[in-house]
Amino acid sequence: MNAYELAGRLRQALEVPSSDGLHLDPKASFRTWTPEFCRFLESLGRGDYVAYYPGNEGYLLDFIWYRMSSHQIELAAEIEWTREDDRLESVSYDFEKLMHIKCPLKLLVYQVGNDPTAGGDLLKKLESKLQVFGRHSLGDEYLLMEFSNPWTTAAFWHLSVKRDGRQQERLHFNLLSPVASQ
Repeated sequence: MNAYELAGRLRQALEVPSSDGLHLDPKASFRTWTPEFCRFLESLGRGDYVAYYPGNEGYLLDFIWYRMSSHQIELAAEIEWTREDDRLESVSYDFEKLMHIKCPLKLLVYQVGNDPTAGGDLLKKLESKLQVFGRHSLGDEYLLMEFSNPWTTAAFWHLSVKRDGRQQERLHFNLLSPVASQ
């Protein structure tokens, strides 16, 4: 699954509950949102991946898809669902963990709250971290799922790594498209 396919499945889950009853509700508290989101990702990968996440099988990240046949991590996800004042630092810290994980698809889910400049400030900070990072792998994809208040609209941002190692050109996340949940 690539970033575009995953974004499509996430969009769909925000709009309509899935056949197995899972529905992503971004208005839920962080204590229920993260486990529900992980269970949803697990359902998407069922049959192809073994899922690890807190409450299932502990791991450094909030969620991974591990392909048993190739013994590789295919998706790494961090879900930072905090409304605290240190949101920028918390999300940035979680993003750094994704940068260091070797896998082709990296998902960061977060909220920016009521501050209209927070999303732009965060994107600049994450792009800056990616720019100085020297261990990129060609083809790695970053997908950001950004919620603003009220927690009913998600914007999807995407970045694909164009070469191994430190990137010479400026790295920018591209907006895929926002989606409103029901």
